[in-house]
Amino acid sequence: MSEELPHDRTEAPQAGDSTEPQGAFQALISPLRDFAGRSRGHASDYFRARIELLTLEAEEAAAAVKGLATSGGLGGVLLIPGYTLCMIAALQALAGKWESSRFGLLALVAGIVHLVLGVAILLRTRSKARATRFFEESREQLKRDQEWLNQLNPTSPPPTSAPGNPD
Repeated sequence: MSEELPHDRTEAPQAGDSTEPQGAFQALISPLRDFAGRSRGHASDYFRARIELLTLEAEEAAAAVKGLATSGGLGGVLLIPGYTLCMIAALQALAGKWESSRFGLLALVAGIVHLVLGVAILLRTRSKARATRFFEESREQLKRDQEWLNQLNPTSPPPTSAPGNPD
């Protein structure tokens, strides 16, 4: 004895119902949905490739920074004993015990060698750091992509770089 309420009934649309405009609309929209799905796939492929490139370049940058930090640390560590040995030699010379011991001369020579090596390593590290350009390929890819987009839409104004940024 259950009564069906009008909103409980689910009937399939009958031929000749008012669903034909929806079917025509679906026929028009279906290719657009397919295109949007393919475009979304292409966009995700594009972004996936860019992220992979950024990941590789980030690993390279991390290795380069690690090498620069190690080299700079070694140079700095060499400066400390060099300075200390030079100060010991200077104090011994000021105390007037320079002639009686060869330790002062040995400390001075060892200190100067440490200082020269430390400064040389730090200068080399600084020049390497200035020559290292991080994320170079990613920047080039973005420039190429921007040029390609500008070719597609020639009416858009060219991008301006930020002040102080030559890229």
